[in-house]
Amino acid sequence: MTGEIHCPLCGAAGQEILKEKLTLEDLVIEGLTVRRAGKLVKLTPREFWLLVYLIRNKNFVVTRRMIEEHSWGTSHEDLTNKVDVYISYLREKIDAGFASNLIHTVRGYGYILTTEKTAEEVLRG
Repeated sequence: MTGEIHCPLCGAAGQEILKEKLTLEDLVIEGLTVRRAGKLVKLTPREFWLLVYLIRNKNFVVTRRMIEEHSWGTSHEDLTNKVDVYISYLREKIDAGFASNLIHTVRGYGYILTTEKTAEEVLRG
């Protein structure tokens, strides 16, 4: 799970290099670098911008449709599986092998990037 993102411009809409530092627990996004527990994490441009979208909306449930519109600029039903696939890719890189999961499924709604404790509260409520 080591590596670094190397791309001058990333994202479906050609967003520029991330200017702010985004964090949640031990996940840190700064510039085009993603670290989890201090380890560099290699992501594709689409995975990177999906993660940025999730962390900017941390602690809030984002629907598949919201993700589709943000990541692909559309909300067609045939893209729903793509959302699940890319969330799965992120889970493999962001959650697998770490002490806690940050990406959680909210059945019937979508996904939330949050701490385990907050996820338990959201999923109960």
